[in-house]
Amino acid sequence: GEALASGDHDFTVKVDAKPLRWGVLYAFQFSLAAAFSLVGHFRTPPPLGQPLAALRYAIFSCSDWRYGYFTAYGKAADVAVDFWLHLGDFYYEYGNGKHGSESTDFRLGLDPLHDLVSLDDYRRRHAQYRTDRDLQRLAAAAPMIPIWDDHEVANDDWMHGAQNHQP
Repeated sequence: GEALASGDHDFTVKVDAKPLRWGVLYAFQFSLAAAFSLVGHFRTPPPLGQPLAALRYAIFSCSDWRYGYFTAYGKAADVAVDFWLHLGDFYYEYGNGKHGSESTDFRLGLDPLHDLVSLDDYRRRHAQYRTDRDLQRLAAAAPMIPIWDDHEVANDDWMHGAQNHQP
């Protein structure tokens, strides 16, 4: 089937695909005009109470755009996994020179250049990370189970602010 994403719903689509048979490898793809994503895949688990023959997964954490390419994602995409688990800090909210220094940045071109504060800032950074080819391959190979940590929002956030989000 097809579903349309619009700004009214934050450009997200939720599809409740039913009925799905267990153990089947399903495929999906996104498109925008003439641009198409890689074909994504997922396999449904057995029903509750049925034993798993095997469970394979990859675990990641702390993925900072500036300090290297996401080669480990690409390596995991080459292995048949049921899912990948990200333990937090999927991206960092720091601007240029705010986490380490610009002289140690391996990959340049952070977008936006400043600390993330607005919803648009966070969308741009998330979109930038998603341009990494190895991350695209892994996202197509298996579903991600994210566990959010502080850097997806603001470092060391608490009820009165955060390290880099003060007035």
